[in-house]
Amino acid sequence: MPLEIQNYKPVGKGCLIATCDIKLPLWGNFMIYGITIWEKDNKRWISFPSKEYEKEGQKKYFQHCRFENENMTEAFRKEFFKELEKYQKANNPSVFDMPEKQTPNPKSSPDFPTSIKGQAKPSNDDECPF
Repeated sequence: MPLEIQNYKPVGKGCLIATCDIKLPLWGNFMIYGITIWEKDNKRWISFPSKEYEKEGQKKYFQHCRFENENMTEAFRKEFFKELEKYQKANNPSVFDMPEKQTPNPKSSPDFPTSIKGQAKPSNDDECPF
């Protein structure tokens, strides 16, 4: 599943490494804007665009798109990081050589996942606030 990294922007804030857009040529140049790239405890993952909402006083995130199959999620993640490495070599930025990271504010920093499995996915249609 070839994909192209576009509009890569380093962030270096807390666990958030960078943002980018991706183009999927085999899907008619389908674009996904606002991909976020994360790292924590030597684990890297990406998140698709999501919308924050509040339920029972807690912040939650509704992910606008996702793979229903964990094997496809992992295959996409691997392909993404393979293409990101190519992008970095071609453009000389390093995802992990960010400007000095800012110290996160514990009052505003969400708890970050340690893996992508099951993140930002409502358990049923009743949980979706939209």
